[in-house]
Amino acid sequence: MLDPILLRTFLAVERTGSFTAAADTLGLRQSTVSGHVARLEHATRQTLFLRSSGRRTRVTTTAAGGVLTEHAGRILAAHEAATTFFSAPRASGSVRFGTTEDLLAGPVPVVLRNFGQEHPDVTLELVVDDDAQQLRRRLGTHDIDSALMACRPASSAGTVVGHDRLVWARAPHSRCPSRSRESVVVYLPPTWVRDAAIEVLNLGGYGYRTPTEVCSRREAHLASLAGVGYSVYASTSIPGGLEEATRLPELPSVDFVVEHSGPADAPTTALNDYIERHFRWELPRNRGTYV
Repeated sequence: MLDPILLRTFLAVERTGSFTAAADTLGLRQSTVSGHVARLEHATRQTLFLRSSGRRTRVTTTAAGGVLTEHAGRILAAHEAATTFFSAPRASGSVRFGTTEDLLAGPVPVVLRNFGQEHPDVTLELVVDDDAQQLRRRLGTHDIDSALMACRPASSAGTVVGHDRLVWARAPHSRCPSRSRESVVVYLPPTWVRDAAIEVLNLGGYGYRTPTEVCSRREAHLASLAGVGYSVYASTSIPGGLEEATRLPELPSVDFVVEHSGPADAPTTALNDYIERHFRWELPRNRGTYV
């Protein structure tokens, strides 16, 4: 029912806000674009776009169109993956893949499991480190072939595969924050998450103390569960037993980035491409489900 060709046209219209601009982007006639959308509306039995009146017609998605937007990217990614799997030579070999402990609490296990099912001839060797700097050192010495890490936005030359926001987390019955000296669990330096947390507290005029400094996500989790203080996580990987604390100052966003060491061989390229296509779709779908 949902023809990939029609879905590509639909997403082009949704992104450009115009049938004419979408036609230019896709190299099609405007009548063809209109026909594709009409066929898709007939197939879904829904009106997908609202047309504005005036000299410059703009289109916006309806509620049904918004739902289709969420699904279209995943459908096209799955279609592309299936096409690649059945038309391209199957990669084989091994990949030494690195990531950090916090990302293992997010969508990484799902993505790696699905990659293994689609590429059964590729062997994955998983390396887990404390932070991105350790992984970059391993990439530099070729101890690992590829790595997925959380980075400060625009700080990496790697491929950005997703975005999230950093949030404060606490045990549900912890004392509500005020502008007194709040207890904050921070990582040992140097880490950019530590620096970002302290910076926003200082800029917001929040007094704070650091009763404990931790080396790992697990230690931060246990300290916050014990009520020692507030800790920082990506919103998609808050561990079990903690909840987002919304009254502390807003933290910056975070990029999820894939980097690799030197020229990538076939299995490493296959893994990197798979993560780039699928990681961003697993983030919202699995939000809040990790322990």
